[in-house]
Amino acid sequence: MQKCAMVYKSHVSGELLSAIYDRILESKALSSVFYDGACRTFDEFLDTFNASDVHYWALFYEGELAGIAWLTGRVHKRAHGHFCMFQNVYGRSCEGVSKSVELARFVLSSWLRHKSGAGDEDYLLDVVVGITPKRNRMALKWLLRVGAVRCCEIPYGVWMADSGESETAVLSVITRESTDAEWMNK
Repeated sequence: MQKCAMVYKSHVSGELLSAIYDRILESKALSSVFYDGACRTFDEFLDTFNASDVHYWALFYEGELAGIAWLTGRVHKRAHGHFCMFQNVYGRSCEGVSKSVELARFVLSSWLRHKSGAGDEDYLLDVVVGITPKRNRMALKWLLRVGAVRCCEIPYGVWMADSGESETAVLSVITRESTDAEWMNK
C-alpha cells in the first residue's frame, strides 16, 4: 500500500474541505499560508477553493489527512504551486526523510508527470512556480528539500497582510528534471 495519496477536488466532500480548514486553523497556519489575507474566514476559504481556476488535492499520509496542495494561475504548461501540511507529517518517516517532504515530492512528481492523454510526451505541466515571502525561511528550506530550484528574489513581490506592506519574495521553480519519477511510488 502506498503511504502517500492525493484526492482531486471533484472527489473532496464539503465535510472533508471543512476538516481541512479546521486543521489549518488548529495548526495556526492560516496567516502564513494565506499571507496576503485572502482567506481569513471559512467563507473566503470556500470561495478561493471553489473557484474554477483553482485545482486542489486533499493530501493523505498513511491514510490520515495530512494537508492540501493546489495549483493556480495555470498558463500553457506553467502553474503556481501551493502547499499546507499538517502537524501529523512534521516528523520523519522510517526512511529518515521528513514525511511532509516525502508527501510533497509525491505530489510534485505526480503533477509534473501527469499527461493529457493526447500524446505520449504531452505533459500538462512543465514547471511549477513558487513565490514565497523571503521572511519565511522555514518554507524556503523545505522547498529546496522537495526539489525546488531557487531562481531569484523579487523586490516587493508579495503583499503581507500582517504588515500591510509589499515585501521581498523568493521565486523558485520545480521541473521534471528537479524531481524523481520514483517519488510517485511512495
